[in-house]
Amino acid sequence: MRKFLVILCLALIGFSVKAQPESILIPAGVFIMGDNSSGGNWSPAHQVTLTHDFYLSKYETTNQQYAQVLNYALSQGELLLLGDTIVKNLYGDSQILIYLSLTFYISCDISFNGETFEVVPGKENFPVVNVSWYGAAFYCNMVSRLNNMEELYHTDDWSCEVYGDNGYRLPTEAEWEYAASYNDDRQYPWGDFIDINYANYDENQANETMEVGSFSPLGDNQLGVCDLAGNLHEWTHDWLNNYPASAQIDPINQDVYNEEFKVFRGGSWFSPSSYCTNYYRGSSQRDFTFPFLGFRVMSFDINTATNNSTMMMKGELNIFPNPAGQSCRLEMEGSCEYYIYNAMGDKLTEGRFQNHTEVDVSAFSKGLYIVVVNSLSRKEVSTLVVK
Repeated sequence: MRKFLVILCLALIGFSVKAQPESILIPAGVFIMGDNSSGGNWSPAHQVTLTHDFYLSKYETTNQQYAQVLNYALSQGELLLLGDTIVKNLYGDSQILIYLSLTFYISCDISFNGETFEVVPGKENFPVVNVSWYGAAFYCNMVSRLNNMEELYHTDDWSCEVYGDNGYRLPTEAEWEYAASYNDDRQYPWGDFIDINYANYDENQANETMEVGSFSPLGDNQLGVCDLAGNLHEWTHDWLNNYPASAQIDPINQDVYNEEFKVFRGGSWFSPSSYCTNYYRGSSQRDFTFPFLGFRVMSFDINTATNNSTMMMKGELNIFPNPAGQSCRLEMEGSCEYYIYNAMGDKLTEGRFQNHTEVDVSAFSKGLYIVVVNSLSRKEVSTLVVK
């Protein structure tokens, strides 16, 4: 079967992106990471020192936040769409970011309508699901770009400068557990017990996610971070590795399983209470997506960020009317050549113009088309809808 592959860039969309996730300052400090009581992969317990203050997002990343960032990435020509369910990054090592369909009988609440990504009404503040580790890292890069910060994940190989420049990334295991157990090494973010008033886990019998912050303030950590236990497991930056017995300073897990498994934390709506402990460790391959796995982000200094969300949202290629009926007008300054492709990537028509031209689309079926216009100084890509 032929793959449907569309290179999408919406240069004419106007939308607002809330560029900075609401974040809580986590002071640097020392804690005991892991637990010796049950002999899982979270032992031996060992002392860890984190030498940097950091900001951790207060909530798990929501559907609205992720859809907005996808639309921003779309406007920047950063995405590939396979069919109408799989979204990948265009540049570097192209990987599945999010799966816009059912997994384990649970649907993603984000869809692509042919022009933009949109959220099921009423699900805006629910945590995004079916996001791969790559999709979480890509989100970090886009939010960093929106805030004029460094994009820390190198998409050629998905490596990251963990303690290098300031930008958004996934928290390390140590950062995540330190925040959850702050500041007395408790078993759960709020204390040493759990019941259905504190978190969304299997005993709630919700069988799905709940709106972020639903258990606040009872379910918060001491600093006000919400949903660190239950609702969704959360991707971390780190590879799965065995814990050392010795004390560690700013640890980063190295890869010992040939780039197979990244760690996730925190338990989910699907989890028993033991999976919701601060020390529990789960893991998965980076390209896997699940309806019980999401993420939150961190950075070292959100005060240096500057919101770039209103920049570069309008390209220099104009198409109107759009949607079009019998014909449309292309406008771009200079001597240009244009190409129009269907959703299968087949070139339907091409031509040249000086500053503007009329294109006959009366023979086109209803649907989405890709318009590429080249001049001597630039290239613009946009979408055309034929009604």
